[in-house]
Amino acid sequence: MPYHRIPKARVLVLDTLVNDPSAVTPAKAGVQKTTETLDSRLHGNDRKERLSACREFILLGLVIVLSFLSSHVLAANKTVALLPLQLFADPSKAYLGQGIKTMLASRLSGEGLEVITPDSVLREADKQGVVSEQRAEEIARLLKADYAVFGSVTSVGTGYSLDLSFMDLTKDKPEVTKVSEGVTEDQLIPKLSDIVYDFRAIAAGVDIRKQRSAGPGPGPEEERKGLFLKRTDESSGFRPSGRVPVKGGVISLDVADLDGDGQPEILAVSREALMIYNRKDKALVLKETLRAERSEELLKVSAADIDGNGRPEIYLVGFYGKRAQTSVWEWPGKLTKKLDRQNGHLHVLKNQSGGRPELIFQNSSLDAFYSGKIWSMRYEGGKLVRTDALPDMKGAQFYTLTVFDYDRSGKSEFLGLGEPNLDHSAPLIVWSLEGNQVARVNENLGGSNNYIRSGKTNPGDQPPANIINGKIAVMDVDNDGKKEVLVVANNPVVGKIDFVLYYDGIIIALKTEGGDLVQAYKSGKIKHCLTDMAVYDKTLYVGGDGGEILNVTEGKGRIMWFE
Repeated sequence: MPYHRIPKARVLVLDTLVNDPSAVTPAKAGVQKTTETLDSRLHGNDRKERLSACREFILLGLVIVLSFLSSHVLAANKTVALLPLQLFADPSKAYLGQGIKTMLASRLSGEGLEVITPDSVLREADKQGVVSEQRAEEIARLLKADYAVFGSVTSVGTGYSLDLSFMDLTKDKPEVTKVSEGVTEDQLIPKLSDIVYDFRAIAAGVDIRKQRSAGPGPGPEEERKGLFLKRTDESSGFRPSGRVPVKGGVISLDVADLDGDGQPEILAVSREALMIYNRKDKALVLKETLRAERSEELLKVSAADIDGNGRPEIYLVGFYGKRAQTSVWEWPGKLTKKLDRQNGHLHVLKNQSGGRPELIFQNSSLDAFYSGKIWSMRYEGGKLVRTDALPDMKGAQFYTLTVFDYDRSGKSEFLGLGEPNLDHSAPLIVWSLEGNQVARVNENLGGSNNYIRSGKTNPGDQPPANIINGKIAVMDVDNDGKKEVLVVANNPVVGKIDFVLYYDGIIIALKTEGGDLVQAYKSGKIKHCLTDMAVYDKTLYVGGDGGEILNVTEGKGRIMWFE
C-alpha cells in the first residue's frame, strides 16, 4: 500500500481532538473548516485527491467517535466489588476459585467499570465465599460500590455449574440478576466471558437476562402464579410450599396413606435407603428408615393397595445379583415385610382417571435389565401371579407408564416415555389400550441420574446404561376442571456418549388440543435433577438428586412439594 502523508494542518486538528475531547464541536479546533475542505475535495475531479480526502475523512470520523466514547466513559466511571466465590469441588481443584476470580476481574475492569477488592472488610467466613444477597449488599455498601458480583462455582463430574449474581446498588432498592449455567470444562472460559458481557450490559442499563429478582422473595404477582406460569413462559418466581434436604440423592418417590390415618406418608428412596416421612404442615418428620442390604442398590418405590386389604403395599425395587429384584412391604406404623425379594421389576400402574391401580411386572436377567413382556399381576393365596400381558408398546419405558383418558373421549390410554436418546431424554407417547400409537410429543423429556449399568456387554466395553425415569403425573394445575399431564425435562450439565449427568430441570404441563398434547405451562428451573413425581390430593411432590455436587452440609437430595 503506498504511503500517504496527511498534511500537517490536519494532523494538528486531529491531535487537538485526541487531547481535548471537549473540542469535538463544529465551532472548535477548526473542525468545521476542515470538514468543509474535505467535502470540496471529495467532490472534486481529481481521483487521487478524492481518495486522499476519503482516507482523511474516515480517520477524522474515527477520532471523533473514539474521543466521544472516551469522554463518556471517563464521566461514567463506576465501581464493582468482586466478592470471593464459594467453591464446591475436590481439594485438588482449589485453584479454580482464585483463577475464576482473576478472570472475572480482568474482563470486568475498564471502559467505565473499576473493580475493587473487598479484603479490608471481609470476615473470616466471607473468605470462603459469599453467596448470601444480604451479606453481599452489606459488603458492597461498606465499600461504597455501585455493583457487586458474588456466587458459587461447583465442580460436577467433568463439568462445572456457575451460579453467579450481579447486584445493582445504584437503584433505590438493590436489584439482583442471577445467572446459572452448566458447562463442560472446555466451555468454562467462553461462558465466563459471556456472563461478564451480560453483567457489563446490565451496568450500562441493558438487562438482557430475564431471570431477575428484586429481593429475597417473590412479589405478589409471582406468589399468585405458584409453580407454573402461562403458556410458553417460564415462572421465575415459583416457590415450593415446602422442601426438606435428604443426605443421599432422592432417586424415587411416592405418596400414600400407609397407616390409614387420613394423612399421607412420603416414601423417598436413595441408593442406600428407603425413608418414610409424615407430613406436618410445612415440614416432614422422618418416621422410619430401611437400609439397603450389602451389595444392594435401591432403585424405585411405588405404593398402592393391590391385594384389597385396605392398606397400601410398598413395592421396593433394588439392584441385587446383577439384576432387578423386588421386595414387598407394609407400614401400619412400622415396616413389615410381606413378600421376600424376587426377580424382576414390580411397579404400581396408576389409573389417573380414577380407576383402581394395577400392579405390573417385567423380568430382569443377567443379559437384560428389562427383559420380555410387561404383565399385569394379582394376588392369589398370598402370592403374586401373572395374569394378562400388556400390549406391545414399542420403546415404552416401564417405570413411566400410566393410564389416563388424555383426550376425554371416555376411553383410557397408556402414557409413557418412549425409546431414550443418547442423553437419556425421550419423547412422550400415547398408546391405545391395544398398543397403537395415537399421539406423540417430540420433545427432550425425562432424563435422569437414576440409571444402572447392567446387561450383555462386548469385551472391553462397559455394561449399557439402563435408564430409570420418573413417573408421569396428572393434575389440574389451573383449576379449570381439566387435568394436565405433567412430565419432567431435565437439563444435562455433562452430555457425552453413554455418560450423562443432570443438574437441573423443569416440569412441563401438557394440555390436550384436538388429539394432540401441547405445552400449556412450565415451571421455573429447579436446581436438582428431578427424578420422580407423585400427586396426592391437590399437592404435587417432587424428588430431586444433586448429581455429584459436594454439598455435604445440607445433603444433595431434596423432597419438594407444591400446592
